Amino acid sequence: MSADTTPTVMPLSRLAGIARELTVTQRLQPVDRPRLALDILWYRALRFTSLPREDTARTIGMRDGSRLTYRLNRGDLQAIREIWIEGAYIPPPEARDVRYVVDLGANIGLTSVYLHRQLKPDYVIAVEPDPANAAILRRNLAQNRVPALVLEAAAGPVDGRASFRRERDSNVGRLDTAGGLEVEVLSIASILDLLPDHPGQVLLKMDIEGGEDAVFRGDLSWLDRIHCFQGELHLGHADTDAISALLDRSGLPFRPGAIPGRGPAACWVRT
Repeated sequence: MSADTTPTVMPLSRLAGIARELTVTQRLQPVDRPRLALDILWYRALRFTSLPREDTARTIGMRDGSRLTYRLNRGDLQAIREIWIEGAYIPPPEARDVRYVVDLGANIGLTSVYLHRQLKPDYVIAVEPDPANAAILRRNLAQNRVPALVLEAAAGPVDGRASFRRERDSNVGRLDTAGGLEVEVLSIASILDLLPDHPGQVLLKMDIEGGEDAVFRGDLSWLDRIHCFQGELHLGHADTDAISALLDRSGLPFRPGAIPGRGPAACWVRT
């Protein structure tokens, strides 16, 4: 029997996705648009292959003056796509008076930089357990003059130590008993205690790859201290309906996203 030599055809939906991303990239008008456009194409290819020097950092300038450093890593590129192209973390109008941003699962800092550009908070706390990500995170915060504290730790229900599993894609590492990296774990209450003493509204962003399930099964007194909760809840790893109900009972009702269907982040705002 002869081998099937029929060429593989890329699905129309994938082609449409690529076209949409490149169109939005043009609208963003980064200084290094050709590089970003090529890297977005590489994002698709990296699903199927590896490239040499994938972890080499590169920096692009954006039209708003932001400078974004990232690696040719699917996780980094996905973060650019979700945050800067799809607007996953566009803050709601009710967050305009936020003075502090707490970024749990900060990865390489793209959300911290984005929210600082949008809200101009007085201070940002960025929490990231992966040391390789944390190095890029510090660079992004520094070059964008974000007043911030970086905590090289994971968010959890209580303070302590735990095993963290790193993945090839930089944005999907998680706490796992089989993980090969021991990291510090900080409760959200402990993290909020590091904010300045004077009052001010707090926006807390959470994207901790399913770790939210353990967090929301623990002490929730910290919910009274935040004004806005933005996060990606991971269906299959956490009881997302129960978490949403807990937020609602804490005076943080769900608010539909500014761009329905665009990006993964949900939003709850104190009324």
